[in-house]
This record gives sequence, structure tokens and C-alpha cells, in this order.
Amino acid sequence: MYTYFYFGKYQNGSAKNACSDRTNTCKEITTKYGGKFLNSWALMGEWDVLCHVDFPDNETAMKCAVAWNKCTGMDWTTCPAVDVNTYDNFTNEVWHEESIPPYYNVN
Repeated sequence: MYTYFYFGKYQNGSAKNACSDRTNTCKEITTKYGGKFLNSWALMGEWDVLCHVDFPDNETAMKCAVAWNKCTGMDWTTCPAVDVNTYDNFTNEVWHEESIPPYYNVN
């Protein structure tokens, strides 16, 4: 399974229908598409809701986001993520790869 974050934004009055029933529907849809709904947060700022979900692949994650849009009326942005240790490892690997020239002189 791969990690994804869904960033949600209320649109066209969708905030008035926010409730645990709708959240549970999103959880059920996630399971239906083979994913795992791990957590969610209400936010202040550019985004209104952040959800942490796991899916087997990008296509499934995107498909589920469309289903969430259908049942919530919210806009969802799907962002795949890797943990920082994984990121650090492949970043280190790439920077030490001699066949990839840097675009500037790195000290």
C-alpha cells in the first residue's frame, strides 16, 4: 500500500452537510476501492480538510477521490507521499549518482 493525502476544499455550500455520516460514507468508499482510511483533520487556511489514506496505486487513489467528490460536493486534491526516511535515502542516492550532472556547482 502507498500513502496519500487528500486535501479537501468546501465548495458551493458543501460545508453545511459536514457530518459524521458523510465521513463514514467516505471511509466506506475508501474500503470499497481497496484502500484504508487512516485519519482526518479539519484545517484553517487554504484547505478545509486533510485525510490520510492508503491505496495500492495512483489510479485507485484518484478514482476514490472522484467518488468522494460525488458524495461530498467537495474538491479533493490527491497527493502521493513517502516517509522522510525513504525520501532521504533516495535523495542521497541520486546526489551521489555520478552519471547525473548537476545543473550548478554543488559545494
